[in-house]
Amino acid sequence: GIPLVDFDYGTYWADFGITFTPGFQFKGAYYMQDHDGPNIQNFDDSPNAYKAIIDVSQDALKFTSLWIEYAKLDPNFHTAYQPWSAYGAEVTPALDGVSRNNVFETEVIFAYLKQKWSDKWVTYQRYGQFSHDPEAYTQLPGSYDITNWTLGVQYWYTPTVMFELAYDDVDYDSGWRDNIDPSLKDDSLIRLRTHIFF
Repeated sequence: GIPLVDFDYGTYWADFGITFTPGFQFKGAYYMQDHDGPNIQNFDDSPNAYKAIIDVSQDALKFTSLWIEYAKLDPNFHTAYQPWSAYGAEVTPALDGVSRNNVFETEVIFAYLKQKWSDKWVTYQRYGQFSHDPEAYTQLPGSYDITNWTLGVQYWYTPTVMFELAYDDVDYDSGWRDNIDPSLKDDSLIRLRTHIFF
Protein backbone atom coordinates (compact mmCIF):
# COMPACT_ATOMS: atom_id res chain seq x y z
CA GLY A 1 0.00 0.00 0.00
CA ILE A 2 0.90 3.68 -0.07
CA PRO A 3 2.71 4.77 3.12
CA LEU A 4 0.93 7.36 5.30
CA VAL A 5 3.63 9.99 4.84
CA ASP A 6 3.79 13.13 2.79
CA PHE A 7 5.60 13.12 -0.53
CA ASP A 8 7.78 16.09 -1.47
CA TYR A 9 5.84 19.20 -2.36
CA GLY A 10 6.43 22.87 -3.05
CA THR A 11 4.39 25.91 -2.10
CA TYR A 12 4.33 29.07 -4.21
CA TRP A 13 2.49 32.23 -3.33
CA ALA A 14 1.92 35.88 -4.12
CA ASP A 15 0.71 38.49 -1.64
CA PHE A 16 -0.15 42.16 -1.66
CA GLY A 17 -1.25 45.00 0.59
CA ILE A 18 -3.19 48.19 -0.11
CA THR A 19 -3.22 51.07 2.39
CA PHE A 20 -6.41 53.11 1.94
CA THR A 21 -5.71 55.59 4.75
CA PRO A 22 -3.09 55.54 7.52
CA GLY A 23 -3.89 52.60 9.76
CA PHE A 24 -6.38 50.95 7.35
CA GLN A 25 -4.98 48.21 5.13
CA PHE A 26 -6.35 45.46 2.92
CA LYS A 27 -4.09 42.43 2.44
CA GLY A 28 -4.40 39.30 0.38
CA ALA A 29 -2.47 36.19 -0.60
CA TYR A 30 -2.86 33.31 -3.07
CA TYR A 31 -1.06 29.97 -2.55
CA MET A 32 -0.38 27.10 -4.94
CA GLN A 33 1.05 23.72 -4.01
CA ASP A 34 2.62 21.04 -6.20
CA HIS A 35 2.71 17.55 -4.62
CA ASP A 36 4.86 14.74 -6.04
CA GLY A 37 2.31 12.15 -4.92
CA PRO A 38 0.63 9.93 -4.11
CA ASN A 39 -0.93 9.09 -7.45
CA ILE A 40 -4.28 7.88 -6.17
CA GLN A 41 -7.93 8.57 -6.93
CA ASN A 42 -9.37 11.79 -5.46
CA PHE A 43 -5.96 13.17 -4.50
CA ASP A 44 -5.44 16.72 -5.79
CA ASP A 45 -1.68 17.14 -6.36
CA SER A 46 -2.05 20.89 -7.00
CA PRO A 47 -4.33 22.33 -4.30
CA ASN A 48 -4.73 26.08 -3.86
CA ALA A 49 -5.59 28.47 -1.06
CA TYR A 50 -6.23 32.16 -0.65
CA LYS A 51 -6.89 34.67 2.09
CA ALA A 52 -8.18 38.23 2.38
CA ILE A 53 -7.51 40.43 5.43
CA ILE A 54 -8.71 43.78 6.72
CA ASP A 55 -6.17 45.23 9.17
CA VAL A 56 -7.14 48.38 11.07
CA SER A 57 -4.91 49.91 13.75
CA GLN A 58 -6.12 51.27 17.07
CA ASP A 59 -4.92 54.70 15.98
CA ALA A 60 -7.57 54.64 13.24
CA LEU A 61 -10.46 53.25 15.33
CA LYS A 62 -9.36 54.89 18.62
CA PHE A 63 -10.73 52.18 20.94
CA THR A 64 -9.43 48.91 19.41
CA SER A 65 -7.39 47.43 16.61
CA LEU A 66 -9.15 45.03 14.26
CA TRP A 67 -7.95 42.11 12.16
CA ILE A 68 -10.60 40.29 10.08
CA GLU A 69 -9.45 37.39 7.93
CA TYR A 70 -11.18 35.13 5.44
CA ALA A 71 -9.37 32.09 4.06
CA LYS A 72 -10.29 29.16 1.84
CA LEU A 73 -8.11 26.07 1.36
CA ASP A 74 -8.60 23.18 -1.06
CA PRO A 75 -8.63 19.52 -0.01
CA ASN A 76 -5.09 18.06 0.26
CA PHE A 77 -3.56 21.46 1.03
CA HIS A 78 -0.81 21.05 3.62
CA THR A 79 0.64 23.43 6.22
CA ALA A 80 3.61 22.91 8.52
CA TYR A 81 1.45 23.86 11.51
CA GLN A 82 -2.11 24.99 12.24
CA PRO A 83 -1.91 28.76 11.72
CA TRP A 84 -5.01 29.74 13.74
CA SER A 85 -4.39 27.50 16.78
CA ALA A 86 -3.10 29.49 19.74
CA TYR A 87 -3.90 27.61 22.95
CA GLY A 88 -3.43 23.95 22.07
CA ALA A 89 -6.89 23.29 20.60
CA GLU A 90 -6.82 22.00 17.04
CA VAL A 91 -9.04 24.22 14.89
CA THR A 92 -7.86 22.96 11.48
CA PRO A 93 -6.97 19.34 12.37
CA ALA A 94 -6.47 18.12 8.80
CA LEU A 95 -4.11 20.85 7.56
CA ASP A 96 -0.87 19.77 9.23
CA GLY A 97 -1.41 16.02 9.02
CA VAL A 98 -0.72 13.78 6.05
CA SER A 99 -1.99 15.71 3.03
CA ARG A 100 -3.75 12.71 1.47
CA ASN A 101 -5.94 12.55 4.59
CA ASN A 102 -7.06 16.17 4.26
CA VAL A 103 -10.30 15.56 2.40
CA PHE A 104 -11.81 18.86 3.58
CA GLU A 105 -12.38 22.10 1.77
CA THR A 106 -11.70 24.48 4.65
CA GLU A 107 -13.19 27.96 5.06
CA VAL A 108 -12.00 30.25 7.84
CA ILE A 109 -13.46 33.43 9.30
CA PHE A 110 -11.13 34.79 11.97
CA ALA A 111 -11.27 38.05 13.92
CA TYR A 112 -8.76 39.46 16.39
CA LEU A 113 -9.31 42.65 18.39
CA LYS A 114 -6.79 44.27 20.74
CA GLN A 115 -7.19 47.27 23.01
CA LYS A 116 -4.13 49.03 24.42
CA TRP A 117 -5.35 50.96 27.46
CA SER A 118 -1.93 52.16 28.62
CA ASP A 119 1.72 51.17 28.46
CA LYS A 120 0.86 48.54 31.11
CA TRP A 121 -2.56 47.09 30.22
CA VAL A 122 -3.83 45.38 27.05
CA THR A 123 -6.99 43.35 26.47
CA TYR A 124 -7.77 41.20 23.43
CA GLN A 125 -10.43 38.95 21.94
CA ARG A 126 -10.16 36.22 19.29
CA TYR A 127 -12.97 34.51 17.37
CA GLY A 128 -12.68 31.85 14.70
CA GLN A 129 -15.26 29.91 12.71
CA PHE A 130 -13.68 26.98 10.84
CA SER A 131 -15.94 25.19 8.35
CA HIS A 132 -14.71 21.85 7.02
CA ASP A 133 -16.58 20.34 4.07
CA PRO A 134 -15.63 16.72 3.21
CA GLU A 135 -16.68 17.41 -0.39
CA ALA A 136 -17.53 14.13 -2.17
CA TYR A 137 -16.41 11.85 0.67
CA THR A 138 -19.81 10.39 1.54
CA GLN A 139 -18.22 7.99 4.03
CA LEU A 140 -17.79 11.02 6.32
CA PRO A 141 -21.36 11.98 7.23
CA GLY A 142 -22.11 14.71 9.72
CA SER A 143 -20.93 18.22 10.39
CA TYR A 144 -17.29 19.27 10.89
CA ASP A 145 -17.45 22.91 11.92
CA ILE A 146 -15.24 24.18 14.75
CA THR A 147 -15.72 27.40 16.73
CA ASN A 148 -12.95 28.90 18.87
CA TRP A 149 -12.94 32.08 20.94
CA THR A 150 -10.60 33.68 23.45
CA LEU A 151 -10.67 36.53 25.98
CA GLY A 152 -7.37 37.75 27.38
CA VAL A 153 -5.69 40.48 29.40
CA GLN A 154 -1.98 41.35 29.43
CA TYR A 155 -0.05 43.29 32.03
CA TRP A 156 3.36 44.65 31.01
CA TYR A 157 5.39 44.60 34.24
CA THR A 158 8.39 46.00 32.37
CA PRO A 159 8.98 46.55 28.63
CA THR A 160 10.43 43.01 28.48
CA VAL A 161 8.23 41.11 31.01
CA MET A 162 4.53 40.54 30.42
CA PHE A 163 1.92 38.52 32.34
CA GLU A 164 -1.05 37.16 30.41
CA LEU A 165 -4.34 35.72 31.69
CA ALA A 166 -6.55 34.12 29.02
CA TYR A 167 -9.73 32.08 28.72
CA ASP A 168 -10.04 29.93 25.59
CA ASP A 169 -13.01 27.85 24.42
CA VAL A 170 -13.32 25.43 21.50
CA ASP A 171 -16.46 23.67 20.23
CA TYR A 172 -16.34 20.76 17.77
CA ASP A 173 -19.24 19.49 15.71
CA SER A 174 -19.92 15.80 16.28
CA GLY A 175 -18.40 14.60 12.99
CA TRP A 176 -14.88 15.01 14.36
CA ARG A 177 -15.53 12.92 17.44
CA ASP A 178 -17.70 10.31 15.72
CA ASN A 179 -15.71 9.77 12.51
CA ILE A 180 -12.17 11.17 12.82
CA ASP A 181 -10.68 11.46 16.31
CA PRO A 182 -12.54 10.87 19.61
CA SER A 183 -10.15 13.27 21.39
CA LEU A 184 -11.53 16.23 19.39
CA LYS A 185 -14.30 17.27 21.77
CA ASP A 186 -15.47 20.54 23.30
CA ASP A 187 -12.99 21.98 25.77
CA SER A 188 -11.91 25.17 27.52
CA LEU A 189 -8.98 26.40 29.58
CA ILE A 190 -7.75 29.24 31.75
CA ARG A 191 -4.06 30.01 31.31
CA LEU A 192 -1.69 32.29 33.16
CA ARG A 193 1.59 32.74 31.34
CA THR A 194 4.69 34.88 31.85
CA HIS A 195 6.41 36.18 28.70
CA ILE A 196 10.01 37.34 28.83
CA PHE A 197 11.34 39.11 25.73
CA PHE A 198 15.05 39.31 24.95
